[in-house]
Amino acid sequence: MLDWLLIDLDNTLLDFTAGANRSLKAALKAFEIEPSEGNIDIYHTINHQCWEAFEKGELDVDTLRRRRFELFVETLAVSVDAGKLNTFYLSRLSEQTDEIKGARQFLEWARIRYKLVLATNGFASVQRPRIARSQLQTYFEHIVISEEIGVQKPHAGFFDHAFEKMNHPPKERVMIIGDSQSSDINGGRNYGIRTCWLRQAGAKSDTPKNPSHLEVTSLEEIPGLIEG
Repeated sequence: MLDWLLIDLDNTLLDFTAGANRSLKAALKAFEIEPSEGNIDIYHTINHQCWEAFEKGELDVDTLRRRRFELFVETLAVSVDAGKLNTFYLSRLSEQTDEIKGARQFLEWARIRYKLVLATNGFASVQRPRIARSQLQTYFEHIVISEEIGVQKPHAGFFDHAFEKMNHPPKERVMIIGDSQSSDINGGRNYGIRTCWLRQAGAKSDTPKNPSHLEVTSLEEIPGLIEG
């Protein structure tokens, strides 16, 4: 039996990939950089590497925000102000509210059965407007954003903060649901709570010896697995 669900935001409830691609294309066009598939792939590769370093504690949030576009501009060898490019991109990204299929229906189902916490590693200046625009805050008891508390998933401090907000329920009565094995699933398992991996198309498990308690490919599958 569960009492609380910690639910990730990006690519779990809101389609971050679609919103990021739309925002990046707009930013590149605005700064006269060709928004080609190749250039977009370069950015995503750099961004992914920077976020991995952030989750490992190798970069702080300010360096993460700045460095990914500095590396992108250096790689393309273009004369563009990386800081202004980043600011434009984040402004557009804060407006993106595409939903993952079944997200709203899942939240409607979940909120009458469990207490919900929104748990995200994103930037507050991006996540807060997206949450407000989509009115997702109405479903959650608490919202935990890594930048606001100074620690990110998968580190225990993130979960400590969430559990303090939840008034320290028994760990066996809490589950985290998310698309990221590195931050959501590994973080949850290491903290001693149950986990549900929302596996995106094409994603492969990188933790075969420490798998998620549950694995689904859509939010619609979850009620039949956890309803007690």
